[in-house]
Amino acid sequence: MHVQCERVVKPPDSGVKEGGDGDPQLPVGFSEGTKDQGLMVQWSPQTKVLAHQSVGCFLSHCGWNSLLEAITAGVPVLAYPKWTDQPTNAKLIVDVLRVGVRLRPDKEGVVSSEEVEKCIEEIMSGPISEEYHKNATKLKRAAREAVAHLAGISSGSWMSSLAILVHDAKVEDFPEAIFFASAYSMWDKT
Repeated sequence: MHVQCERVVKPPDSGVKEGGDGDPQLPVGFSEGTKDQGLMVQWSPQTKVLAHQSVGCFLSHCGWNSLLEAITAGVPVLAYPKWTDQPTNAKLIVDVLRVGVRLRPDKEGVVSSEEVEKCIEEIMSGPISEEYHKNATKLKRAAREAVAHLAGISSGSWMSSLAILVHDAKVEDFPEAIFFASAYSMWDKT
């Protein structure tokens, strides 16, 4: 399998000692040695990249905004959560919505290139890859229908779901419970 990747690199903060190729995160010679294997840029419009037809999956830390962007683009996710809400979001993506796989670190906490490759293959050509893509497309449609009224297309379901959520929510409810309830609601209506 041939995989090309895009990497977005943040400019170094002031006072940070730069590494190779003018980037504190890259070894010397990395840019030159990998120039034919992908594209490195300092900024990229993630929603436009995800919407491109050549994108087969998205490696994400599973922050809520990134997952919403992947869902609305209909792109399966390689989940690599680190902290706060990210593990909960990854659980939703992998086990509930079934639009992704979770990267598993080794004993030292490192995700190997072999693990990344295995997960990419699972999403792109594995025995249930079709299911991941079908579910992602289904969620994309549901997300667009839910907000369609914003463009004057139809009434959309998000407003009625939000009204029910606000009516039923209690202060002591956990955000995760609200998150799962709205996700299940969206999934069941498609």
